[in-house]
Amino acid sequence: MKPFVRKLLQSLVEKLVLQGKDASVEILRIKVTSAYLKVVGGVRKSVLGAVGLFLILIILIVGFVGIHVGLFILLDWDLRTVGIVTLCLGAVYFLVPLGLVLYATSEKTWMKMSRGKELVNKALKPKQK
Repeated sequence: MKPFVRKLLQSLVEKLVLQGKDASVEILRIKVTSAYLKVVGGVRKSVLGAVGLFLILIILIVGFVGIHVGLFILLDWDLRTVGIVTLCLGAVYFLVPLGLVLYATSEKTWMKMSRGKELVNKALKPKQK
């Protein structure tokens, strides 16, 4: 009789463990799917934001160029002076944003903004009991 009870209990426990495992897998699958959909939504919003910023940037550039063209027409400078001023302004308009982009995209800047160094130090620090 003992082996029968033992086998019965063993099969009962196996069934419960398998059911619990299946339920855990289903819950995990639902959570992963939910997280994936949130990430996709976030990426979509980011792309929409980037497209909007790009359109605003194009409008700003067109307006900026229009201001300079109108200014050069109204000032009645000779062609050589307009060329020199345009060259100087073009260099400034290129170098300043280039410097800002290089600064904004540097790994050092991102590590400082995200406090990555602190997180790494915290993660590598042994736990105190």
